[in-house]
Amino acid sequence: MGKGKRVRERVVRESLRVAVLAVVTCAAAMVTWWLSGTGSADDSAIVTRAATVARGGSHAGAAAQSARHEIDARWSPVAGIPVTVIDAGRAVRLTAGPGTIARFLGELGISLGPLDRIDRDPGTVIRAGDVVRITRVGDREETLREPVAHQIQYVSDPDLEAGRQVVLARGLDGLALDTYVVRVVEGREIGRTLVARTEVYPPVTEVVAVGARPRPAPRAPAEIDSVIRDAAARYGAVHTYTDGSAIKNVAVYNDPSPATGTAGLVPYLTTSLVTATLDDANTDSARITVTITNYPFNFISGFMSQSTWYKTVITTEPYEIVN
Repeated sequence: MGKGKRVRERVVRESLRVAVLAVVTCAAAMVTWWLSGTGSADDSAIVTRAATVARGGSHAGAAAQSARHEIDARWSPVAGIPVTVIDAGRAVRLTAGPGTIARFLGELGISLGPLDRIDRDPGTVIRAGDVVRITRVGDREETLREPVAHQIQYVSDPDLEAGRQVVLARGLDGLALDTYVVRVVEGREIGRTLVARTEVYPPVTEVVAVGARPRPAPRAPAEIDSVIRDAAARYGAVHTYTDGSAIKNVAVYNDPSPATGTAGLVPYLTTSLVTATLDDANTDSARITVTITNYPFNFISGFMSQSTWYKTVITTEPYEIVN
């Protein structure tokens, strides 16, 4: 009886030892599997394939989906590491398990377009307090109706005085449909490039004639005598004399009552330099005397620009008005 009892106790102890060893072995196997990432290829690697739009990421709003970007999303499901993700300016605080940034983003389903930027290497191991910043960059196409500036063609005209221009044919701007690729960063445009132009209607060139005929030479000083004599003979001698202002206007403007802004006959000749008097009135010797005092003749001719030659010119004509 005592012997049988001892046998049973030994069997129980051996069974307990085997059970403990089995539990420890199973636990060790599970830990080893977890650490080594054993399992099927599909279970050990979660690969997020993000369809990206042409010329930009999924946020850019384009329709084409020709490029694909893969993120290695393998990471441990054990949570507890605090991480902040800033995506397109929006910050979100999350917790992550041990692993790389690429695994963490992949598990979250965050995809990167071909132009998107991340502020660090995706293979970097996550550490507590990390801030991962993703900058979204994309391109979009934009078509605008824009004017096309017209050209100006200048042609020489020998019949037109030098210094003058005459429009022979008016120009007209054209119109085009311009297509741009617009680069957008975080929703803001930072630049654009013209990639195509379709002409709606062409511009019309403006044609302008440019004078080529030499300007007439300025009047020589000797001609002042004839100007004054002609003025006196033409007007002063045959019109009733009052105060001489009408005669002075004729000498300067060839008009007894010129409009404001009227140009003179010769450069720099003004009525302040001219006097017109009636001498020996009511006699047979009555005469009109027109005088130009201190006229700067060198300004009439460009050949005498180094000195000033002032001259007084006096011309008389018989006064033909009989009182």
